[in-house]
Amino acid sequence: MTYFNNDLFTKHLKESFPGNLSRSYAILAPCPFDRLFIARRVVGLFKKQAPDLELVRSFEEETQSDLFIKDRLFFIDEPTKEQFIRDEKVIYTGKTLPFTGDQKKEITTLDLTNEKPWETEKRQKAQLISLASALKKTCDDKLLSRLLKLSDFGAMQNALISLATYGADITHLTIETAEALGIKPRDEVISWKILEATLNGALETPLKESSDFYPLLGQVRYLLQKENNTKALAEVYKVETMARTHGFDLKYLFAYLIQKIRVTNGTYSTS
Repeated sequence: MTYFNNDLFTKHLKESFPGNLSRSYAILAPCPFDRLFIARRVVGLFKKQAPDLELVRSFEEETQSDLFIKDRLFFIDEPTKEQFIRDEKVIYTGKTLPFTGDQKKEITTLDLTNEKPWETEKRQKAQLISLASALKKTCDDKLLSRLLKLSDFGAMQNALISLATYGADITHLTIETAEALGIKPRDEVISWKILEATLNGALETPLKESSDFYPLLGQVRYLLQKENNTKALAEVYKVETMARTHGFDLKYLFAYLIQKIRVTNGTYSTS
């Protein structure tokens, strides 16, 4: 079954949970951040259905998986035709599916590749509201409209998370709140070259404001997600956790991050 509308797909999930979820799902969308956001919702339902479910993030990990584990969920982004899995729980994400017609019939698919612009905006607005709720925040329509003007859902998420971080004691986020905190949601042009210069500068002089820290981490995370560099992403999350929970000096954390992530052929990877 293929759904071309997110509302209908959401209705299917609600009606199928907990006992009638499909074994195989595919989320197809041009933006990797959109499809990951939706896929995480499906993963969450599978985990509610089976709390001990093991998440296997790639086809190659199958041989490393414990043979005695009875229940597992494969998560495969941009699958190849050889990565079709039968008789296992699996979520595929990508822009298209490379499988045969008969194989596709076994998969419940959400196909947003031909989504109309107003449908995309409606869906992404709902996703931002859902994310804000998870962060224990609400947003006014003006702020949501501004976020929706950013280049992709990854940039929208980063901006909203930054606002929620700075406004830790504020439950309702607005454009005015953002300006009062000195934050202006914008679509920044960022590259590794610009980022490297910023990071190197942070080594030499202390950061003036803690508000300089989280946007930079967000940009690092955004670039690494685009490159699917999971090892380096783990280091970024580690640094962010250190900052949030242990109150480490921010200059030290930047130095730690640079030691863990080095430039290799124009991209960052862990050392």
